Amino acid sequence: MGKKWLIDRRTCLKTALYALPLPLLDIMIVNKKAFAQANTEANLILDLYPNGFWSPNKQVPTYLVQELRKIKTDVTNQTSIITGLRHPGRSESNIETPHQQNFLSYMSCTGYKAGKNAPLDFTKTFDQVIVDANQNFRNKPKRTLAFNGTTRRNGKLRPEQEENLSWLSKNQSIESYSNVGNAFDDLFGNFNPQNQQNTTSTGGNKEMQAKHDILGALKDQRDKLRSIASADDKIRLDAYYNEINEMQKSFSATEVDRDLASTSCKERPARIAGTGNYFQNFRRIQDLSLLAIKCGMTNVVTLKRAHTGGQGVQFDFASRGKNWHDISHYREGGSAEQLMRINTELAKNFSEFCKRMSAEKDPVGRSLLDQSLLVHGSWIGDSQSHSNVGLVATLVGGAAGKLKLGQDVNRTQNLSSLWLTIMKAYGSQASSFGRSGHTYGQSNAVINELLPS
Repeated sequence: MGKKWLIDRRTCLKTALYALPLPLLDIMIVNKKAFAQANTEANLILDLYPNGFWSPNKQVPTYLVQELRKIKTDVTNQTSIITGLRHPGRSESNIETPHQQNFLSYMSCTGYKAGKNAPLDFTKTFDQVIVDANQNFRNKPKRTLAFNGTTRRNGKLRPEQEENLSWLSKNQSIESYSNVGNAFDDLFGNFNPQNQQNTTSTGGNKEMQAKHDILGALKDQRDKLRSIASADDKIRLDAYYNEINEMQKSFSATEVDRDLASTSCKERPARIAGTGNYFQNFRRIQDLSLLAIKCGMTNVVTLKRAHTGGQGVQFDFASRGKNWHDISHYREGGSAEQLMRINTELAKNFSEFCKRMSAEKDPVGRSLLDQSLLVHGSWIGDSQSHSNVGLVATLVGGAAGKLKLGQDVNRTQNLSSLWLTIMKAYGSQASSFGRSGHTYGQSNAVINELLPS
């Protein structure tokens, strides 16, 4: 077969209203073996949650580790559970709550010793060091796709300080989405991203836009693409279009949110404060994250499962009127049993997410999980004491061979050692990470058990 059937990897279907990038297809690849050798990018997904876990003696939470170890048998043995981690955590400032102090310290391993009413010292987070080290990451339409499961302003911090995990510099954060509909609009609405190419461009249909019918608006282009697609490509495209369609249908229940302006982020607030629908909403966030990675919109995703203290989240199995934060204070009217149930359900949801990624195969035969690293954990250890020590991080995935997962690591060490290990695996030349002079801050040591020999 000649090369006339080939289309560019960056091709997208486009109208005046929509631009739909495509997943990797057979008709984008000349030589699969050469393609696999030349394309070794490893996606990075951070899946982080507030309020820590039940650990009254600040020991390893056995119940949680046992649940997370099921990923090794149910999904992949490329799973490592790292326990005994610590970061600077609390500061001498009274500007932030203990939840915020730990949250702000977690991604940059910088202690905030600002003093009363002094400005906080924000700095670049480890994930953005990784993006800086990878030109392909920087060239994607989304440098980082960030989500915040709930938003809630509290205290004296600015909204971006309260809500966003990732920071490029002292004054520049990676803004997060709290509403899936708005994120979908930004990802697939008509845009002109650098290096994107269009098969054709046709006039838009305002009625279809009002119904969010992106597939209807692109029918002619989809039919044209199908006429040159391989048999396997047709299956991939049908599955991809079905995901788009199912996501659009899910917006109907939250359509009012798409017209509201949030007071804490530019995106609309998420409607998940009621009981019973937290995991349903967060699965939509996970689904959209996978879509964005599959169609080449980004390589880096940060998922913050809730506001820094989780006050806006209730669970259908929890005591009536008790939110996530209330439950986490198990010695002050909360519940150790319900907190352990929350931790267990989070671990199960994370495992299901990993399983969905394992089922996603590209034309070369690699799974999305093989080509990704997922990190799951909380910025707090024991929830009652807002502890910044004894943290647990679970690493899952093949990371395109950049890391060697499978062995658990249980010893006391700075969180910055884990971040530095991942940074080096992804090509960063940094010799250390974290702020020197801060307890549990800077580290120049890596975790050798995680690096290929």
